[in-house]
Amino acid sequence: MDVEEKEDEIKQLKAEIKALKEQDLGFKIYHTMPIWEDYDFEADELNDQTKLFDENKLTEDDIKAPLVTWKTYDGTPLSQDLLKIDLSGYSAHYGNGKLYLMDKGFTTDSLKALLTNIDSDETFTPAAIIAFGYHFESKHLREISENVRSYANKKGIDIDFITRY
Repeated sequence: MDVEEKEDEIKQLKAEIKALKEQDLGFKIYHTMPIWEDYDFEADELNDQTKLFDENKLTEDDIKAPLVTWKTYDGTPLSQDLLKIDLSGYSAHYGNGKLYLMDKGFTTDSLKALLTNIDSDETFTPAAIIAFGYHFESKHLREISENVRSYANKKGIDIDFITRY
């Protein structure tokens, strides 16, 4: 082994040691949450008009359950918090390249703020925007989808728009 190979090996070992020191080896406890226990769903059969629950009764904690589920499904670790993003008074949640629109009240001003943030904020690069469909009218979902798809953002990001229920 020559000197250069030994130096490379030493650098690699130092990098591995540094990575080990930065690992979080602490103990964390996560608990499951009941999801919408009191939705009182009773039906003999399902059809297109059947409502599984009254979305107006959902609390902030009720909304947190699908958000945590979706973020882990999308590859974000439980230990990683999502950032709250203000979109002209609307609170969205961002992390790992995904932007979650969970609450009611998304407006045209929120959409403008979203598109502006995509262009102006270096750290904001959503590859996907995921909306909680129960909190959006279909015309608003279509408006967001069409605008995001057709918007030629300055970063050249391809952004998927996904509606989940």
